[in-house]
Amino acid sequence: MKSTLPIVLVTAGLTLGSTLTVQYFTYRWGISSQIQINITEKRRQALGDLWGRKVLAKELLLSSVTAEVLYYYYGSKWKNDGLRKDSINYQEYQHWRVKYEDLLLETIKSRQGLFETIGLIGVLFPNTPKLNELLERAYYVKAPMISEPPGVTDEKEIQKWKQGAVEGAARFVDAEFEKPIADLLNYLKGEITKDAKNP
Repeated sequence: MKSTLPIVLVTAGLTLGSTLTVQYFTYRWGISSQIQINITEKRRQALGDLWGRKVLAKELLLSSVTAEVLYYYYGSKWKNDGLRKDSINYQEYQHWRVKYEDLLLETIKSRQGLFETIGLIGVLFPNTPKLNELLERAYYVKAPMISEPPGVTDEKEIQKWKQGAVEGAARFVDAEFEKPIADLLNYLKGEITKDAKNP
């Protein structure tokens, strides 16, 4: 009489081995899928964070530049008043100086958060030459430089300078600050769309 024990042991061993193999690969696939979902979710979160930080940073930058222009504007008007401390222009000059300094600090904090988000995006998204170029442009965005009106004493000329400075700064912010970040956002949206199509 032949013993069926070796056949049973071999069959049990093969069944156990194939079950463990299937479980291992199912586990690995599940973990891989979960990791990919987490990465995709972090990418979406970074995209939303960049969007919000861009809007906030732009508004703070425009407010800061406007306050700086008004600081110079009222400074010029105060000089035209003979630098009298009782002048309403002196009070406005002081007000806009403090406002400018406060907004400048807020702008710096906002830009720090923006740069941290840009750095995080560089880590979360696939490293490509296009992404690196866009990150570089977004990271080194410029802020407008405002200088005092050049010895203007005529009220109409001071008004003209103020208007031109505010409008010029707004155009500069759109072209040199907002556009590089908007280009990066558009690229990242495309990458996230690719993620959604290839889970």
